[in-house]
Amino acid sequence: GDEDTARRWKQFDEEDFEAYDKFKEQHDKRKADARRLLDRLRDGTITPEELSKLRGHIPGKSPALDEYIRRKGWINDSDLKDLVPGEHNVLVTAVNSNNQPVATASSKFAVDETTNEVSSQGQLVAALQKFSTVKIVGNFDVTQTIQVPSDARIIGVNNPVIRTNTTAFSVKESNVELAGFTITKLGSTPTGVGVLVDRPKRSSTTAPSNINIHDIVFLEVGTPGLAGYSPIVVKGYNKLLPDPDSDSKIATLNKGSDPIKNIKIEFNRFVNIPNNAIDVSVVNGIDVADNNIFNTNSSARSLGNGIIFNNVTDGSVYQNSLNTVGRSGVVISGKQSSSIDVTNNIINNFGINKGDGFNAGVEITGSSGVKVSGNTI
Repeated sequence: GDEDTARRWKQFDEEDFEAYDKFKEQHDKRKADARRLLDRLRDGTITPEELSKLRGHIPGKSPALDEYIRRKGWINDSDLKDLVPGEHNVLVTAVNSNNQPVATASSKFAVDETTNEVSSQGQLVAALQKFSTVKIVGNFDVTQTIQVPSDARIIGVNNPVIRTNTTAFSVKESNVELAGFTITKLGSTPTGVGVLVDRPKRSSTTAPSNINIHDIVFLEVGTPGLAGYSPIVVKGYNKLLPDPDSDSKIATLNKGSDPIKNIKIEFNRFVNIPNNAIDVSVVNGIDVADNNIFNTNSSARSLGNGIIFNNVTDGSVYQNSLNTVGRSGVVISGKQSSSIDVTNNIINNFGINKGDGFNAGVEITGSSGVKVSGNTI
């Protein structure tokens, strides 16, 4: 509100708001108006009518200050994507045509209401709280795991890319569908899990069911050398017990606990995976079908497999294509595994991780009731 600020604001008006003739014609009124508008900009009370006069247009659906600041380019839309809808305090710096700062003010800024079409992590989190179906329409980064609620559908439009340096999606509720986008790593940092399906808590007696993961591209997803950090991981167990016959652990359920049920993993593509591609344990009812897995590898022994079922009942591995697999193509293990079909899969060039001991196109360890038929290995 001082003379210097008014002078700079006047200079800014002359350069940027030439249509506002009254400022040019009435010098004294111009200074007073500039001072008043700057005050209003500070406290967020500037009106649509004042903005309309200054800008020579009628603001759109966005709140007036929102429209004003966006059109001036003082804050980019990309800077607002992770803000929760509502009012926020921001520091605004106005520049002239030579990109020189001419006025600075602390102001309130209104972010548009939530929609079900999202192009940022913040928008996705907000939309999942309001909509059952959310459409991803743009590329963005995920730096904090997205917790997917029950009865949610997250669908990509035109295959947007999600870059992440952590586990991208965590599913601990029922009736969830994820489809139609690409997950890859953010920069050179390894990702965590691409999609994790898990119990609400390790000790929970209830478990999610009816999960459909399809038409997703997993590109360089997974943590190298760390078991349980694959593009898709389903962890249905309550606890891991020592195995007296090996160094591995036995995944089991507590008495009275429900297993994870009815999982579909179909039509996904896995490329350059530094771990197992699909890692499933303690599930009742799962179909893994029509997936394409290319180039899995690992520096750690026992990792780099294509598809792993551990203590799974009523499952099928059907019509998948696996090529250049670090260890075994399909692994069925666990004494509780039963009623599993491994059918019509194509497995080429497996066991490329040298020095990793035993490997096979299809490996069955300690399981019963497994039918293997019609595969090309």
